[in-house]
Amino acid sequence: MVALAAVAAVAGSAKPKAGGDLTGLSERTERVTFEGLYALSSRVPADLRRTIHYWISCLHDAHATITWLAIVSATRLVLDVSNTRLDDALLRTVSTNLDNLKAHPTHVLITSACFIQQASSYWWFLLICIFVLAPLEKWIGTGRWLIALVIGHVGSTVIVAIGLEVSANFGHTSEDQAIDVGVSYGVRMLAALFVYRWSGWPRYAVGAAVLIFAIAQVAISHTFTDWGHFMAVMLGLILGPLLVRGKKPAELPALAGLLGTV
Repeated sequence: MVALAAVAAVAGSAKPKAGGDLTGLSERTERVTFEGLYALSSRVPADLRRTIHYWISCLHDAHATITWLAIVSATRLVLDVSNTRLDDALLRTVSTNLDNLKAHPTHVLITSACFIQQASSYWWFLLICIFVLAPLEKWIGTGRWLIALVIGHVGSTVIVAIGLEVSANFGHTSEDQAIDVGVSYGVRMLAALFVYRWSGWPRYAVGAAVLIFAIAQVAISHTFTDWGHFMAVMLGLILGPLLVRGKKPAELPALAGLLGTV
């Protein structure tokens, strides 16, 4: 009887211990699992915070981008509140058509880059300023950014004007008084320059995508504006290595890196 009582006592004391071990193991497993999930989830807000901080710092340092955006926003507001007749007269005054380029080239080359004809295009320009032009300016500096903008806008405009003049001399439809305003030539040049934020095969892939898109527009529409876009992209890709010389692709936050990292 004494032996049986001893066995029963041992069995009774062992059962709670086994249950305690299982409970402890379960608690430790849950703790490890939740700690892992917490660590994983905590990294997402951290990356998001770094990304937001990165874009804010880009906008803070991109003085030329912000100034250009403010000017275009003001002129877009004027076009929105005015009537169609006034819009047309204003746009023809600042257009880089052949007549204006012959009469007052400096004036129209500057002012034409301060207007966007279509209201929907303004919102695209706003997004491009935030995600492309501002980071590009922060990367290469305001001086190089302005040089690229001038080359893209003025260079493409002059090339297109020469092409239109030659075309008119051969009897094709004249575009002497056409409305040709907008930020697109300068934006295309800067966007092509932004390709060099990448290195290796991503650079070639993105560069090819930008170029193919410009070629497709020319092939589909055949307008002189599309030719200007193509010229701006070519200028950006050709002159890019010179304009970004000495500027290595910056290490960006995880989320921001999707839009312009190595």
